[in-house]
Amino acid sequence: MEGLITSPADTALHPAPNFHPRIWGRLWPLLLLLVLLVGVWLLLLARGLDLGFTGDLLDYAYHYERLGVSGGMQWLLTKHLQRHLFAGLFPAPLAYFFPRESAVWYAMAFAVHYAAAVMSFMLADAVLKGKLRWVSFSAALIFAFHTLHLRMNFEFPTIYMGTAALFLALLSLWLYLQYVRRGRCNRWWIECSIAAYSFAVGLYEQTVLFFALHPIIAFFESRYRGEQVTLGRFLKRALADSFWFPVFVVVYLYLLRALFIGNGTLSFNPAYIAGQVAAGLMAEFAPVPFLERLLAGLIAAVALAILLVWWINHELRALTHKEGDAFGGSSLVYLVVLGGGISIVSIVGVAPTSWPPLENPRMIYPSAVGFGFVVAGLLGLLHVQPLGRLFAAMTIAVLVAAGFSGLLSIQSEYIRQQAARQAVLNAIQSVISQVSTDPLPYLLLVSDAHPSNDLWLYAQDNRFPYTFDLMYDVTGMPVDALYMDVDPADAPPPDVPGSRYQGKFIVVEEEGIYSPLRPAEPIDPSRLVIIEYDSTSQTARILDELPEDVLARANIVERVPIEWKTNHSLVIPVDN
Repeated sequence: MEGLITSPADTALHPAPNFHPRIWGRLWPLLLLLVLLVGVWLLLLARGLDLGFTGDLLDYAYHYERLGVSGGMQWLLTKHLQRHLFAGLFPAPLAYFFPRESAVWYAMAFAVHYAAAVMSFMLADAVLKGKLRWVSFSAALIFAFHTLHLRMNFEFPTIYMGTAALFLALLSLWLYLQYVRRGRCNRWWIECSIAAYSFAVGLYEQTVLFFALHPIIAFFESRYRGEQVTLGRFLKRALADSFWFPVFVVVYLYLLRALFIGNGTLSFNPAYIAGQVAAGLMAEFAPVPFLERLLAGLIAAVALAILLVWWINHELRALTHKEGDAFGGSSLVYLVVLGGGISIVSIVGVAPTSWPPLENPRMIYPSAVGFGFVVAGLLGLLHVQPLGRLFAAMTIAVLVAAGFSGLLSIQSEYIRQQAARQAVLNAIQSVISQVSTDPLPYLLLVSDAHPSNDLWLYAQDNRFPYTFDLMYDVTGMPVDALYMDVDPADAPPPDVPGSRYQGKFIVVEEEGIYSPLRPAEPIDPSRLVIIEYDSTSQTARILDELPEDVLARANIVERVPIEWKTNHSLVIPVDN
């Protein structure tokens, strides 16, 4: 019979069709995405992610080291967060196995972020039923290199619990989609979806309204299946599908209110929420100056554009031979609508909080997935025209390249900041080997450089003393750095005593020195140790007394005159 394989030789030359090519056809876009994201992650590691302990990361490291793992988890839940009930599970292993290693925290933050990008590919690919996989690939990359969130993992590496929550929320949507697509026959899909959603909300509440996306999925899936469903039956199904999701939310919010009384920071004023939503949509979808970084990422943009043009043409040739929704038109509409829904519920979910989205874009981080779906889906609709294919490829390439080059630029910035910060700390340690523990000295840093803008010490952050606690293995070290540019309007009014003042000035009164970082706690002037840091030579020295010109310009309100002199008995200087 013609075409029948009848011999082992023929079998060797003509293997069983479709099996391996079909598997490879489904896997290679995912593998390509994994290779690209892992490659970027390794590049970040190679360039340096030992960026030091600052901000929340310093807070975490300090309390986990001082209180131990159990005590650190209790502090995180009851004192620092007072929300995110499951969040304590994530930092504990890092604090236990990698103490004082900041690079691990940053690496984990980026790893989980890129894992969420892979999950966004999986969800988009499921929506598109395995068609137009370049669209799913592009959506994942747009999310991974979204310029609005480039700084997030550098500024808040501890927020990877939020990225993990997004991963789980997207997984929950993917599981729900599988449940509906398979005719709601296997309850394991929906039960696993509930579990993933519940854990996501317990980690970080940004995705609390993701269950409201179920009707979108149910509607388009019913169209795929060709079902003729009345509106009443559709709503009944959607309610049955999602019943336990809001029930969990109600129970969870009740637990938060019961455990953390008086921690209400939510506002349900309609006008306030509307303003927050508008600000969030503006932050997410307003035109962003992507082109300002295009030159630095030009090679990456061209390479990605070539890849996408080839891929789009390949998809077009393959799909023109298939029946039905050959070009994925309704599937792309599904993706765009779902993406818009993700952005809206992400923004509405955090609208009652006190954090403005424009100033705190990390609050609407999940919306970036929706942004990727909307942009990639709309561009996918253009792929049937040659110029449309070119425009889509170049637009996606520019977005991704701008994010990639911006990511490397921000990393270089943080590497420079850490080098400047560490130079100061090394110089201080080079002149002081030990400090007294009873009493602890009051360290006062003087420099020709700005403590925050040049030395990156953030010395008016109340976590600044933790750095010296960890450096000298003490607890409660009072430390200040003098600022020469503080607005005089921030000084305490004459009728406000230092014990009740909270601001940027050091206030001297009869009972002692009130530090901005230790309000209401007077410090004995006899504990003063003055250290001068020269940014040019990157060296430090102990000053016998504070120069008069510095005292006149610094952020000091001296209501009672004192001698600004170092008590040398409280430090053991290093012999040079």
